[in-house]
Amino acid sequence: MRRISIDFIGAICATIAALIALPALSRDTGKRVVVFHHGFSGICNACKLSGRALTDAVFSGGSFPESDFTRADLARANLSGGNFAGAIFTGANLESAEAIGANLADVNMTGATLRDSKFIGSNLRSARLLGVAAPRAQFMSTVLALADLSDADFSGGDFSSLNGAGANFARANLQSTVFSNANLTDARFDRARLSQARFNGANLSGANLSTAIGLSQRQFNRACGDERTLLPPDIGVSMCVRREPPPQ
Repeated sequence: MRRISIDFIGAICATIAALIALPALSRDTGKRVVVFHHGFSGICNACKLSGRALTDAVFSGGSFPESDFTRADLARANLSGGNFAGAIFTGANLESAEAIGANLADVNMTGATLRDSKFIGSNLRSARLLGVAAPRAQFMSTVLALADLSDADFSGGDFSSLNGAGANFARANLQSTVFSNANLTDARFDRARLSQARFNGANLSGANLSTAIGLSQRQFNRACGDERTLLPPDIGVSMCVRREPPPQ
């Protein structure tokens, strides 16, 4: 059965018009179920939402895997706790959006606007964030392992306690960005701009910062790495302490 349920409540009346076309989505196939309760949170696999005006929309706790949000306006939208694995957000506007504890693994956000957004404690493993405009964005305790963040602007952002193992930050603007206690093992920073970036407590084992721009020794005095860590000439880093497994 095809089913669409929309609760019209006062808090969302102003944005319901942006989703008037949603019934057409369920007519495409009998397998899709779209359920929007109390602010659009719902279920819609592979939905076609490209170009939609979805400002202030609440998708928290919803499931929209592999959905297409290309060039959609999601300013101030709430994606917290939702499942958006494999979704497409290319060119989308996510300024001041909030995605706390969301599953965004394998998403494509190439060219998206993430200015002042919050992706705290979320999973963005293998995500594509090429060329995103994300100054002051927050990615604390987020997984960005194997993600591609090349040519992006994350200036003034916060990546504290990030899992960025194997991430690609090539040519990114990371000026004044915080990487405190981040896991940056095997990450690449080819030609990335890192002036005033902070690496206190960061693990740089295997990371390549040899061609990064704007680095100074004081940025690495409280970081650690290993024999594979590559830094510009005259900059060094302490060896990370390897914790031995407890005796059996």
